[in-house]
Amino acid sequence: MKSRIQKSVSILSVTLAIALPLQAANFTDDFESGLSQWIGKSGGSHNGLLVADPLSSGRGNVLTFSNFGYGGDLFSSLTISNSGPVVVSFDYLGLADHDSIPGDFGGFLGIATSLTPVNEGQDIIWYAGTVDSYPSLLTTLTDDGLWHHYQFTVDGDALGAFRLTLEDFVGSGGSPCDVYFDNISVIATPNQVPEPTAASLGLLGGLATLVMLRRRN
Repeated sequence: MKSRIQKSVSILSVTLAIALPLQAANFTDDFESGLSQWIGKSGGSHNGLLVADPLSSGRGNVLTFSNFGYGGDLFSSLTISNSGPVVVSFDYLGLADHDSIPGDFGGFLGIATSLTPVNEGQDIIWYAGTVDSYPSLLTTLTDDGLWHHYQFTVDGDALGAFRLTLEDFVGSGGSPCDVYFDNISVIATPNQVPEPTAASLGLLGGLATLVMLRRRN
């Protein structure tokens, strides 16, 4: 049978777990320090390529692709896992076609639960892309020769552990090196935890005092 002090410590541990926020993993890349945060399928090669901003807008290096891909081409080396909302934001540029008419040049961004994804909608889900009729898209990327900022939120509870993935889709138009990404950010936010109330803080203080008294006795 547990002693009073053991029971007190157990209650104190549970209360602290409720009062303190959960930890979450974040991922950011502005592509100014190479592609060390990215890997290809099965951990191998990929088509990712760093170049100077083609619009010379002061961005420094940006990401493009030397060739087309499908099923994910570039994967974050960091595996992200979170029990709450995950906010993904990034900048995207699709160069306008020769007739100055917005086209579909194939930039795609999503998440993958495997480095060798096979099943669309299961181990790879595309959330942003240039084909507006594509299943699961939360936002359609615009190819008009200008930089645009995008942001969307997904449910970390439903996703489990995942990697961010990007590609220049082989099934779209255009040519290699005509889609660009920059300033990618994945912010994993813990589920909202209620602020400690005066009663819970008082309970913490009382339990701490009880533990000290028991130790002294």
